[in-house]
Amino acid sequence: MANSSRDTPATIICDIHGDRPCAIVCRHHLAALDRAVGFVENSKDPDDRQAWCDDCESLFLREGGKTKSFLEFNNFGVVCVDCFIRLRSRHSNEASTSECSECGRFHDELPRVFMTELPETKDGSTIQVRHERKSMCRTKSQSFVRCEIEIPVRSSEDGPLGFICWVEIRRQDYRQLLAFRKDKGSASVFPNWVTGTLANAVRAVPNSFGTPVKFEVLKDDPTPYIKWVAPGTPLAALINSGASLAFCHDFADRHSLS
Repeated sequence: MANSSRDTPATIICDIHGDRPCAIVCRHHLAALDRAVGFVENSKDPDDRQAWCDDCESLFLREGGKTKSFLEFNNFGVVCVDCFIRLRSRHSNEASTSECSECGRFHDELPRVFMTELPETKDGSTIQVRHERKSMCRTKSQSFVRCEIEIPVRSSEDGPLGFICWVEIRRQDYRQLLAFRKDKGSASVFPNWVTGTLANAVRAVPNSFGTPVKFEVLKDDPTPYIKWVAPGTPLAALINSGASLAFCHDFADRHSLS
């Protein structure tokens, strides 16, 4: 729900980040999980952030403005500014080269979102799975859901690191979640947080494979956010303290953006 006044920018209660200023993105930014669709920002006002994808930009130019056809195709969504930054990192096709404050060299801006393609075993071998939805897959004996972990970055205004990975869950929970996703008339939020264990290692974090986690499932978000990480684990310690720029470099070296 958005709130606004003449003197302050509109805000939204984000399920992830709480009460934050609003921003606008197109539906393709929210729907595309397996590819970058471009990120065209059309407002330079920091209190009025707006963006759409490359396909929306092409249609806008062909139509000569925000026509009815364009608005139906764009079908914009309201997100918080932190989610806006996350989506910009995921979908932007442009790289900016500048002097890095960490290493002193000039290189492209470090990506902020990383993705693993498939679940893995503890030794890093890929598990051959059957996909039932973009973010759900299984074998005969294992069930997996694709989720996202946010790792805060100290001394950064560009938002957290996002790590999209697979979580192994109980077969019973998997079946219930699959039914929830297929039922168009179901509630907006899955009744309970789902418990599982990481089926990919966060390679810059020791002993992270198999870390117990819990995630929240929202109806229109195909990639649930991990909301709880087992206390006392290296991953929980990192999330609580925040990542340094040195960690971000190491993280980027070990993972590639899909």
